[in-house]
Amino acid sequence: LGERATLEEARRRAPWLVESRDEDVGAPDEVYFSDDVPGGQVTFVWGTKQEARLLLTQSPGSPFAEKMLGPGSETEQTEVNGRRAVWFFGEEHFFVFRDRNGAMQEDTGRLVGNTLLWELDDLTVRIEGDLSKKQALEIARSVR
Repeated sequence: LGERATLEEARRRAPWLVESRDEDVGAPDEVYFSDDVPGGQVTFVWGTKQEARLLLTQSPGSPFAEKMLGPGSETEQTEVNGRRAVWFFGEEHFFVFRDRNGAMQEDTGRLVGNTLLWELDDLTVRIEGDLSKKQALEIARSVR
C-alpha cells in the first residue's frame, strides 16, 4: 500500500486527491501513499492494513484498465455520476492499468470481495470490499 501518511500529508503530496463524502462511511482509519506508481497512489483503509473492511485506491492514469477474471469472477458495466464504471464480483482478482506515463502497472486484489472501478477526470479510482454493487455505487457517487 505504500507508506503510512496522515490525510493532510496525502492531500499535500497528491493534489489530485478525491475523498468519499458518504457520512455512513466516514473518514478512513488509515491512509497510505506510494511513489511506486508515477504521479503517486493513495489508498484509504477502513479497518487496518492487516484487517481491511474497505479500500479506496486512486492514482493518476489513462483510461485503459483491465481486470483479470478467474473462475468464479464476473463483471458488469455500470456508471458513476455519468462516467463508465465496471463492477467486478466473485472470487479474487488482479488489476492491470496504464499509469500516466503509459507503463503497465499490476495490482493484486487486496480483499476477497467485490470491486468497483471507474475513472474520475484523470484518475483511476477503485473501491474494494465486502460490498454489494448498490453499496459500492453509493460510496462512489460521493467521491469528489
